[in-house]
Order: sequence, then structure tokens, then C-alpha cells
Amino acid sequence: MFNLNFTIMKTMPQNLKKWMAPLGLICLLAVTLASCVKNQAPTVSKPLSALEITDACPDAPQLNFFLGSNEINQNTLGLGDFTYYFSAYAGINSAGFYQAGTTTAIAQTNITLNANTYYTLYLANVEATPDFLLLKDSVYNAGTGFTAIRFVDVSPNAPAVDLITKSGTKIVQNYTYKNASAFLKVPMPVGSVDSLEVVQSGTTTVLATVPVTVFLSNADYTVWFYGLANPPLASEGLAANIMENLFFNE
Repeated sequence: MFNLNFTIMKTMPQNLKKWMAPLGLICLLAVTLASCVKNQAPTVSKPLSALEITDACPDAPQLNFFLGSNEINQNTLGLGDFTYYFSAYAGINSAGFYQAGTTTAIAQTNITLNANTYYTLYLANVEATPDFLLLKDSVYNAGTGFTAIRFVDVSPNAPAVDLITKSGTKIVQNYTYKNASAFLKVPMPVGSVDSLEVVQSGTTTVLATVPVTVFLSNADYTVWFYGLANPPLASEGLAANIMENLFFNE
């Protein structure tokens, strides 16, 4: 049984890309075993975890994500797109990104999920040499007057970076490809509005600006930095996005 005592977000802030995978996907919540004989077998519930997906592959085409034989996303995934948490069976799962509308696999792997645990899976690097980054999300309630912010660097060739507020307060510093912080307690009054920036470490050079966000107290957010330095196409360049992972009821 899925026992995590958090409220999973079901809506996305307006400043983010407006789509999500529905909670309770077919075949991902439970299995009912039915007998062909007179007696019906009992219903068996498998242990569950929670998983969200992020596309950080700069030059990949539009993608669909499959967990086992189940297609997760309702709309195709493009660079910077993501799903919110959905339920998945604990244990070893096959995970694959496929070019939308085809059976062409862009990247495939097996991931191991523990029961009652949150995870985020990133598809990173370029299409020719794709990487997976699976993070265990140690979410927590930062308390009234605070929010929790995590930073993930999935840009394969950018220099080391810091995440700062526009006032210059450093949240993390000197992060490189595949580095991810824990959820860090940051003073954010309820309803405070801020636009965070990703700067090259040791400089004031802004490499990406995070979309303006209304930060809520008692919420967990992830900022991720992705794209290519000196890209062949402008659409593949450095960028940052933010998502609200969870909101904690008081």
C-alpha cells in the first residue's frame, strides 16, 4: 500500500508547461487476480513507489515514456517537459524513451524503485549518447515560513554553476553535470515571488534564468539546469526550469 503521508500536487503553476501524467494510471496501481474456477482469488496489492519524469535531452525528438509496457505521458515530451509524480510498482522496472509515434527507442534502461519512496528520472545528454539520472527524492516539510529547493545540473557541457536569488544569495554553488543537491531549507515567506538565476561559478555571468515563481511555504521545489553551451541550434541552448514537487498540508 502506498503509505507516503504527503499531498501529491495535481495542478501545475501557470508559468510552467501545462501538462501532467494522471495519477492512478491503468496497470500501475494494483493487480487483481481472477480465477477461472469457482472460487475467486483474493485481490493482491503490490507495493508502490512514486516516479516523475523529466526530458533534459537537448536534441531528442518529441518523446513518449514507457514504464514496462505502459505509456505514461498523455502528451509528448519535449526538452524541459516533465510529469508530476505517478504511482509505479516497486522493484525493477524497464524504462524507455521512444520517439513519439514510432517504436524507435531513444534510450532504455532498468530502474529499481523502493516501496513508499519518491523518485525523479532524467533523460540527459545528447541523443547519440543519452544518460539516465535517477534521483531518490528525500522530500521534507521545511516548516512555516520556509520552502525547500533542490538543484539538479543536467547540462552535459556547461561550466560549473551556482544557483542564486536575484538578491545574490547563493542556494548551491559549484555544481557540474549530474550533480544534484538535497532539498534545502530556504526562507521564503508565503506568496513570495522570485526568479532564481543560474550563474557561472565564481562570476556574475547569468547562464539561465528560472521562470518567475510564487513560492509557497511548506512546499518542495526542484530547479534543473539543462541544455548545451554553444549549441548547434538556439533551441538546444542553456535553460532552467522549476517544478513544485509536493505541498505539505499543515
